[in-house]
Amino acid sequence: MLMMMCPLPFLCVHLLTGVFLSSSDQNEARPVLSASRLLERRLIFHLNLVSIVKQHHKIFLSLLVPPVSVPENKLTRWHPRFNVDTVPAVLTSSLPQPPDTDKLATAQEVLDKARSLITPKMEKALISLAQKTEDKAAERKEPASPQNPTVPQVSTPSTAPAAQVPTALKGVSQSLLDRIRAKEAQKLQAAMTRNPTQEDRLLMMSRLPELARILRSVFVAEKKSSLIMEVACNRTVASYRSALSTGEMEKHIRLLAEVATDWLTIHPLRKDFFLKLNKNMELNIVLDKLSGRLREEERI
Repeated sequence: MLMMMCPLPFLCVHLLTGVFLSSSDQNEARPVLSASRLLERRLIFHLNLVSIVKQHHKIFLSLLVPPVSVPENKLTRWHPRFNVDTVPAVLTSSLPQPPDTDKLATAQEVLDKARSLITPKMEKALISLAQKTEDKAAERKEPASPQNPTVPQVSTPSTAPAAQVPTALKGVSQSLLDRIRAKEAQKLQAAMTRNPTQEDRLLMMSRLPELARILRSVFVAEKKSSLIMEVACNRTVASYRSALSTGEMEKHIRLLAEVATDWLTIHPLRKDFFLKLNKNMELNIVLDKLSGRLREEERI
């Protein structure tokens, strides 16, 4: 989920302004910052930061070859080549001024405000000071050439390297390269919109070929046509290279029976479940089927 990403390690003033000036604070005479309100503001601030990074990520995707378009509401992770650390800093802005304030900043403003309250001698002194201030400001502006305000630059990937053909691929037809790039873009787009449930299923699917080999070896070692689920899980857990619990192994075996129904079947009997293998089916055929199914689900 995007909520788990930490896109920007800094704070920005204008985002804080929108977070801390809530409608409830303006209506209440003395607002109370409760824990729930602080958590709400923190969530709003985080979502604002994620929204900014999404805009940079959208520009990055549009400059890829071929371009990739992912709806923002379906985006669950960044593109693998999108470097979050290179996102430009958020531009800071000044805090809003209190309403209905009458602040005098220059001598001319003081003169206009208090013309009726001062003596003629004081008025002349203020006029002289205002004139000197204007002259100094004009002198500072004359030598400096007018410049346009700096515009923040968005980090965008260079399209030139992507369009260039590597030396090892010289001689390969451009149409073939375009098809390969299109498939890669489709695969990356599917990965960026995949939810955690699909991610867990794909991880389990990637383990099935090795588990199928181990499970077949267990049946051969036991010299039985069927095995109780608990026994099969314990034997497979002991032989698998990663640490999986018996309950997790049962989930993998049930998924294996779901994908390779013509090779592995589960039969409920009383309070137990029995596994049965199709001995007439070659293991290589099963492995090819599992690999093909994994590739299909990765494209979804």
